Order: sequence, then structure tokens, then C-alpha cells
Amino acid sequence: MAIEDNKAVVRRFFDEALSNGALGILDEICSPDYRLYSTLSGPDAIDRDGVKELVRSFLVSFPDARITIEDIVAEGDLVAARMMEQGTHAGTFREIPPTGRRVTYGSMTFLRVVDGRIVEHWGLLDLPSLLEQLQGPRG
Repeated sequence: MAIEDNKAVVRRFFDEALSNGALGILDEICSPDYRLYSTLSGPDAIDRDGVKELVRSFLVSFPDARITIEDIVAEGDLVAARMMEQGTHAGTFREIPPTGRRVTYGSMTFLRVVDGRIVEHWGLLDLPSLLEQLQGPRG
């Protein structure tokens, strides 16, 4: 596939599935062998069903979560994106009860797209910044 097509698949992943909760499209745009390695998912890779559960859980914690792709670049079958994420903490997240705080934090990701489907995904969320915003400054 063309590089622009690969970028379009990645945009759908973040815009439709993650920001809008349209998890059904993950079966279309993620390979059955899809694996995610992420700050949020822990040390072990999770599969396509695992990412659906992760997104559902995250949207309970941040129901208005939105991801904005700031930069997206691609070479071969790899697509990299730098993003800003925002949301209101309305549900328990990592044992932190809802605070009602609006949070903004960055993330970066690499995805491998083969034949129009995401097969591998590595995501790095600025979890320290997110947790600090939820817990308040230490002092």
C-alpha cells in the first residue's frame, strides 16, 4: 500500500476507534494477529480484543477523550504519530477516583501497517504527566 494509505488507516484508528469509540472498525483495520505494546497496557502485548477492552475502560474514565494527531510521518510499512490527548476525568482511572479535572498530555506511537491493516503498535503515553494532573502537584 502507498504511504498515504497507511497514514489514513492510522488516522481512522485514532479518530474513529479511540476518539469516537467506534470499536467495531478495529476488526476491519487491525489484523487478527494485531499486537499492542503500550504504557497503558503494561509489560505484555495485548491483542485486538484486549485493545477494545482497554479503550472501553479508558472511555469510562475519560468519556470525552479526544486524540489530536499533531504530526504523522511514514516510511515503508511504519507510521509514526505525535499526538495530544485531552479528556475529563469522570470515572476511576488506575484506582484514582473521578476528580472532574480536565487533563491534557502527549503521546507518541509507531504502527506497522501491512496490506491495509495494523499488525503491530507501540504506544508511549506521558503517563507521569497524566497522573500528576489527576493527583495534583506534589509538595
